This record gives sequence, structure tokens and C-alpha cells, in this order.
Amino acid sequence: MPATFCHQPCSTQPGAHGEMNPRTRAVLKTIRTLGASLVPVPAGKQNTYSQAITGEQQMPAGDAGQPRRPDIASWQAHKGANVAVLLEGMAGHVATAQARHRFGHRHTSVAERLTDTEGAHMSFQLLSELDVEFARIVDDLTRRRFLGAGAGAATALGLTACGASDTGSTVSAPAETRQVPSVHGPVTITARPERVVTLDGFTMAAMLDIGVDPVGVYSAGEQYVQPQFLAAWRKIPKISDGSVGGEIDLEKVAACKPDLILGIDAQKPPYEQLTAIAPTVILAFSRSNAPWRDMADDTAAVLGRRQAFDKLERRYRARVQHIKKRYADTLARTRWDVLQGGFDNGQYWLYGPKSPIAGILADAGVRFAHGSASVKGGNQQSMSYERIDALADADAIFYYATNDGEPANLGPKLFAQPGFEALPAARAGHLFGSIYFLPSGYSDAIGALESLADALEQLQTSLG
Repeated sequence: MPATFCHQPCSTQPGAHGEMNPRTRAVLKTIRTLGASLVPVPAGKQNTYSQAITGEQQMPAGDAGQPRRPDIASWQAHKGANVAVLLEGMAGHVATAQARHRFGHRHTSVAERLTDTEGAHMSFQLLSELDVEFARIVDDLTRRRFLGAGAGAATALGLTACGASDTGSTVSAPAETRQVPSVHGPVTITARPERVVTLDGFTMAAMLDIGVDPVGVYSAGEQYVQPQFLAAWRKIPKISDGSVGGEIDLEKVAACKPDLILGIDAQKPPYEQLTAIAPTVILAFSRSNAPWRDMADDTAAVLGRRQAFDKLERRYRARVQHIKKRYADTLARTRWDVLQGGFDNGQYWLYGPKSPIAGILADAGVRFAHGSASVKGGNQQSMSYERIDALADADAIFYYATNDGEPANLGPKLFAQPGFEALPAARAGHLFGSIYFLPSGYSDAIGALESLADALEQLQTSLG
């Protein structure tokens, strides 16, 4: 069970709720120490990690008027859990030390002291520099104004601990956790994350596809949100400024109080700073040829919601088989090129068989004309308007469209080129756009299949 915390100020007086047991008292003492470390501390006061654990003046305090500031990321990196678990272990150590008169002997280091608390969920590694690590925690967090001063520090961290009940309750056991893979190595997260911040469109789409809203999302602007997500997206707090390539606002992330932060490596998010807020899992987007599928699968694994995604995958497969069967003759008679208007003047982007959108079309039985089939590396290639003739043998062209069906980006400029207007596919009216051209998840992929089905229905009539 999770550690118990109050939602209002808790009394620390023994008579308020009955006599506190040593573990509860130790946790409260630790929180007070954390609070003290966030404001100017007179020389000689307790303000180091080892002092929080043992109550001893093991290290000299900082200069008068200068705070010693711990670094939550250090705790997360060493132990992969949350501060509540840290406090549980610290409390357990103090209680045990008192009962055994500090183990009957003198430990030689903070690391040695802490090793004895592993039974209280303190499986740390590399502990010899923990006082230094502790000194960096508040420095890192306070610099970004994540924490307030004094007693406000505990509140900002969600650590306003409750006193004991009339029967002398103890700090509850930590929440169940598990490890998940990440590009930065295994990350320990809560077994069932409930408050997830997503840093990109792929992990956001994966969550919205199964009806689970993130508590915060990255925004490049409403115009880039797929229609099926727009209503939900508008209600979710944004963690960026709404521009393409805009920076993640760490304070906005912290304000969402996430228990998990989820992103992709292609975005290169500020990993160290994010881990100071909550466990952060970065998925291997850059290794995937079908990120809409792989990021959905990986997100499902991280969230522990594999079943919900299995339903989406079955729906996708069923739609693929329906299209292949219903339009088999038309698919056999046509060859397709796949393109986007792009953002480069005088250039268009041609997509090959290994690109995400072409992979979806291929699943449904589409075969590619020479242009797309010849893309170097099979994914995407920039082509000069002088090479519009590369599209000459295509019976149909599938392109990236806006919500109103018009070519997206610089597509209108491409389509207005005399060479493009002279293409057989253009003359025959076999140009088919889709808003789902750049799929982020299963619903986008299914949307692309629906666009293809509409195109095949028109071709079937056109070709007779």
C-alpha cells in the first residue's frame, strides 16, 4: 500500500493523536530536515543526508545563510522509487538504530549505515557519495522553483506526512512497483501508473486510443491534433507553448503531479530534469520503421494495459483483411506512389515501402509504382520538382491532406506544377489525400485504411 500522507497540516505533538511510534517520528523528523534544507540554514544546523538518517553532525553545515540542497534525481537514479519509499527506509533505519544502540558498533560510512536498511526497501547502489547527492537535490529542484521554502517543501513534494492514529499507526508499505525497459536502461515505476504526462504525439495517441487521458501533453499546436483526439486534447493541460519544436516547460510538468513521464528518444527530452519530477521512460522511437505500432505496443507494456491494445490491433487486422478481399481486383490493377508536399521550396517528399504510411497501405495489399518503390533506404526521400517525372508510371497517388482534403504543407504548389498536372494519375483524377498520412497510433492507422478504402471505391468505379 502507498505511504499515508495528509491533505492538511498534521499535528506532530504526541498528544494530538496518541503517542507516535519511532518510525512515524523519524519520518516527520526527516521531512522537517528536508524543509530546513530549502531555506538559509545557520551554521551548525542539521542539513545533510546522513544527519537526516542518523541525527548526527557527521558533516559540517553549509556556510551561514546558504542552503544545502538535495537532488531528487539522485534518489531516483540509485533506487528507482519515490521519496515516500526513501523516507520509509530512512525511518526504518533510525528505529532499528535506536533499538540496537546503533547496531552496537560504529559504521565507517554513510553507505555502510544505509546498507543495513535494505530490508526496508532501500536497495541503493553506489552510496558512498550520498551526502553529495543529497546536497544536489534541492539545488536542482529549487533552481527551477519546483519546491517552496521551509515547510512548503514537503507540501510541494506531496510529503506532508500524517501523525499516528489513536492506536499508533506506522508508515504504510510502499506501493507495488515493477521495472520497464527504456533507452536509458530499466526504470522502476508504480505497477499501475495513473497520472501520466506524455512528451510527444505517439505516446499521447496510444493513451487516447484506449480512452485513458494523460494528465499533461506536449503541444505543437491544435492544427496538428488528429480529429478523433481533439475534444479530449483540448481539456488536458499542456506542458509546452504550442509551437513546433517548443521546449518542454518543466514547471508545468511538475504541476501535473505525474507518477510517470513517457516520451520518445527522437524528441531528445531533458531526461535528467524530468527524472527529478517522476520516473521517466523514454521509448526507442528512432529504431522503429513503424513507430505508430511499436510506440503503441511499448506504451501498452509500460502502462500495463496490453489487453486494450490487443483489441485495437484485432480491429486493424480485420479492416486490412476486409479491404484486401473487397478490392482485390482493383489492388491488382493499380500501382501507387505516396508523397507529401513537404516544407522545402522546389522539393516534395516521396515515401517508400518502409515508411510508416506505406507500410499500412502495403498491409492492405497496395503495390507501389516505380517512384515509391525506388526510394533510397525505403523510407523517405526529398525530390526536386524537376523529378516530378518519377511519378509518371503511377496509376494513383496517395498524399498528405489537411482536414478539408486539400494537399498539406507545400502540396498545393506541387500540384500546380505543369509537370504534375500532366501526370497520368493527375489527369485521371486519381489523387487521394488523407489526414492520417502521418500516423501516431492505431486509430490513425485505421483512419489511413479508411482513406484507402474510399480511394479504392472510387477507383473501382473509375476503372470499371
